[in-house]
Amino acid sequence: MSVYTVFIDALKPSSLRHMDFLKTLSSCSIEPDLINFSNTCQASIYTGVYPNKHNHQFIWTLDPQNSPFELLDNRVADFSIRDKYTKFLVYNLLALKNLKTVPYGFLYFADKKPSYWANFSFEEVSHSGRPDHCLGGYPTVFELIHSAEMEYSVDWHVSDDLSDIEIQDTEEDFNYFYFGHVDPASHKHGQESDEAIEVMKQIDLILEQIYEQTSENDTFIVLSDHGHVHIENFINLADEFERNGENLNDYMHFVDSCYARFWPKSDVEKQRVTQVLESMEKGEIITTDLLRQFNSELNCDQDVILYYLSPPNVFDVVNPKTESMHGFDCRLPDSKGVFVTDDESLDAEEIQLQDFLPTVLNQMNISIPPHVDGENIL
Repeated sequence: MSVYTVFIDALKPSSLRHMDFLKTLSSCSIEPDLINFSNTCQASIYTGVYPNKHNHQFIWTLDPQNSPFELLDNRVADFSIRDKYTKFLVYNLLALKNLKTVPYGFLYFADKKPSYWANFSFEEVSHSGRPDHCLGGYPTVFELIHSAEMEYSVDWHVSDDLSDIEIQDTEEDFNYFYFGHVDPASHKHGQESDEAIEVMKQIDLILEQIYEQTSENDTFIVLSDHGHVHIENFINLADEFERNGENLNDYMHFVDSCYARFWPKSDVEKQRVTQVLESMEKGEIITTDLLRQFNSELNCDQDVILYYLSPPNVFDVVNPKTESMHGFDCRLPDSKGVFVTDDESLDAEEIQLQDFLPTVLNQMNISIPPHVDGENIL
C-alpha cells in the first residue's frame, strides 16, 4: 500500500468546481492557521503541530545576528546605497549569496536605509530540492517516514510550464507532488479569473494521470494550505502615521501584505504606536488571547504589537498589480484550504492543517508521535 499526496498551493474549496476530475472525489475544507501565509501553513502541514510550537509564522523576523544583510549595518552602506535601483541590485546579490534565493520583501525594504535591513533574518519552509526533515525542532512527515525505514519520493513543480510536465511512474511508500502554480496566477489575476481557472484545469489533468498510477489499496490525497481573497485598496502605513503626527521610521517595524509588526523600545513607544493603529479603522490589533485561541502565540523575546489589516485592504508593500491575497482571517470562506481524497470514509466538513501528518502516518501504519496536535481523519 502506498500514499500519493498532491499539494496545490492556495487552492480554495469553491475552486474545485473548475476541476472535473478532482470534484468527483470526497472533499472538505481546511481551516488554515490564523496567520495563513504559506510558510506558516506548510510548516503546520509537514510537522502536524501548531504554529506556537513550530514557530514559523513569518518569513522575516527581527534577528540581527542571522541577517543576510549584516554587512550593510554601517553608515557607509547608507551613504552609498540610496537609490532604489542600487538597493534592488544589492538586495538581490546578498539574498542570492546568503539565502540562495531572492525572497519576498524588497518592496518593504526599498524605502528603508540598508543598515535597517540588517535587523531582519529570513527563514522559509523548503519547496524545492531536499524537503525539510525538521522544523522548529519537530520532525516532518518526511523524516518520520524515513525513520520508519520506508521510502518516499518528492516531485516539486513550482513555476515550470504545466504543459511540459511529465509525471514519472513512482511506487514508493509515500509519493509527494507539489504544484505552486495556482498561487501566482491568483495573485496576478484573481482565483476566479480565466487565467487562474485554466491553470487549475491543467493541474486537474495531471492529477488524473497521477491517480491512474494508484492501485486499489493505495490512498490518494490532494490538499492546499489556504485560499485567496480579492483585494482592492493599497494602504500606505507611513501616510497613516504621518496623519497622526508620527514618523513610521522612528519605530522598529516590519510590514507584510496584511500584517504590521512593531517592536516598541518603551511603554511610550508602545502607546504612540497603539494610538495610530487604533485610529486607522481598517483592521485590528491582534490580542494575545486571540493568538492563544488559535495556538499562534509569537515566540520571541521582545514585546510585539501585531496589527491585522482586513480585506479588501492590503499594505502597499504588495505589488500594485496584485488582484488577490492570502494571510487574512482564517475564518473567512475564501481563506480556507481544501482536502480531497479517494477514501470514502472522509466524513468531516472541515479539518485542520495539522491533521494531514497523522492521517498519512496512520495510512502507512506508522506510529503517531505524542507531540502531534492533529488527528487522523480517515
